[in-house]
Amino acid sequence: MRAYLHRRAMVFALCPTEGENMNNRSTRSRAVEQLATVLEGQFFKYQTRIQDEKTRVHYRRAVRYLGEFLERPARVGDLTDDNLAGLLQWCLQQRSQSAVTANTSRKCLAALWRWLHNRGIVSTGPTIAPLPTPRRTPQAARRDELRLLIQAAKTAPARSARCRPACGG
Repeated sequence: MRAYLHRRAMVFALCPTEGENMNNRSTRSRAVEQLATVLEGQFFKYQTRIQDEKTRVHYRRAVRYLGEFLERPARVGDLTDDNLAGLLQWCLQQRSQSAVTANTSRKCLAALWRWLHNRGIVSTGPTIAPLPTPRRTPQAARRDELRLLIQAAKTAPARSARCRPACGG
């Protein structure tokens, strides 16, 4: 096992030793496999519930962010709580993202990590909690604002026949 010292975290990647067969798809050799390859070649293939392209973009972006944080392409062995915690802080500080946006990357990487753990490709699963996010208090319209809104809706020209009865026109 080789340890790669990174300035943000100690990253352990299980590398094949001399004489080990690279064609053997064991846990050891899969640890150095790039996450983007696993994501596209296996995860999306077997996770049939992920059909929406926007969702797939979130997963790809999360893997790309992890690579940018590590300053090299992310590997399967890079899925550690330390790296995920560092990534969240990096998203907040370096990318100026909100906690909600950073949590989206955490959620995607945690789902990929859990899937790899359930398939026996990695030995541990994620345990890192999401960042706390502020709850927004809904702003109710005042009575005078509601009155103006209803009056504007009544006097506005109708766009279709379906709108006329609802708008009182």
